[in-house]
Amino acid sequence: MRYVIDASVATKWLLPEADSSSALTVLDAAQRTGLIASGQGKRLAAEGLFVDYKPDIATWMLAPTSDIRSSNALETVQNQCQIQGLELNFCVVLLGRGSSP
Repeated sequence: MRYVIDASVATKWLLPEADSSSALTVLDAAQRTGLIASGQGKRLAAEGLFVDYKPDIATWMLAPTSDIRSSNALETVQNQCQIQGLELNFCVVLLGRGSSP
């Protein structure tokens, strides 16, 4: 587990296109990554992540990595309630400013 302040640092760690020091150099087609945010993380909007926007969960979980609506694209966040019961192999949990793990 890693704790970071900057969401862009965390997403670079997850992206398979990242340099060889990335934790994930090859993402298996069956594996899912994603951004999870606290439902109270309204201040994440400063990072371009909007917790009030609720992408379609089926598309988010099932779309291929090439689709920007996919969880693997790391473009949109779901809150903890939206993904309850779903499995992500690798994820970034975003708490928002002023929160602590």
